[in-house]
Amino acid sequence: MPCNVLKCQDPPSEQFIYSEEPQKEAVLCERHHRLIQDGAEWRFDLDSGRIIMGDDLLGTHMYVVSPRPMSVEWSVADPPGTRRLNLEVRRLGSDTSERLTLALSDEAAAALKDMIEGP
Repeated sequence: MPCNVLKCQDPPSEQFIYSEEPQKEAVLCERHHRLIQDGAEWRFDLDSGRIIMGDDLLGTHMYVVSPRPMSVEWSVADPPGTRRLNLEVRRLGSDTSERLTLALSDEAAAALKDMIEGP
C-alpha cells in the first residue's frame, strides 16, 4: 500500500490523523508527512479516499476566503432587494488572490449571515 497522498507511490512510514471526531487516520510517506506538519495545504477527498496536495488542489475548485475585510455594496444597477458581497479569495493550491463578488438577495444574505454566526 503506497502513501495515502494522491499520485504518490512512496512507501508509507507515518500515521497521520486527519480527523479527530470521529478519528480517521491515513498513512503517509515521510516527505508528505513533513510537508503537512510544516503547514502545506491539503484536503481529504471522499471520492478517491486519498489526500490531495500541491497542484492537484487546483482541480478541486475550492477557495479560501482572505481574512481581509469584506465589503457589502448596493447599486442602482442591481435589482431591488439585492446586495453585493465582495470577498478576497485564493484558490486552494494557488498563491494568487482575486476578488469574488456575490450578488445576494436580502433573504440569501440573511441566511448566509445566520449560517456564519451560528445558532
